[in-house]
Amino acid sequence: MRYILYILCILCISSAIALTPQQEIKKFANQYDNGYELSAAIDQYLNFPKNNKYGYTDKIADVWRYKKYDCTGRAALKCHAMKQIKVKCQVIHGLADGQMHDWVEWQEDKYSPWMTDEYE
Repeated sequence: MRYILYILCILCISSAIALTPQQEIKKFANQYDNGYELSAAIDQYLNFPKNNKYGYTDKIADVWRYKKYDCTGRAALKCHAMKQIKVKCQVIHGLADGQMHDWVEWQEDKYSPWMTDEYE
């Protein structure tokens, strides 16, 4: 009986210690000093563009957790992460090659131009 209670206690403690997706994103973002590095790191984390697990979700946590996304989810995740390190950013909705597309642009400081790594 003690063994079962011990196992249950460990399970409760480990689930309480686990980070939420928002906390994981913040911890991940805080490893980077600027928007460009963070944007590249998120693309690497998502395995973009090789990841063909296309999926629409309106939750940034699901994009992070399941790595299923469309351009909207990817841009929203990048912008959310950049805000964690105080980088001014915006999600742009527009046309690319005649199709609707979303991407993120950021400004490292108020004197720098808006930047994107969307079309390198």
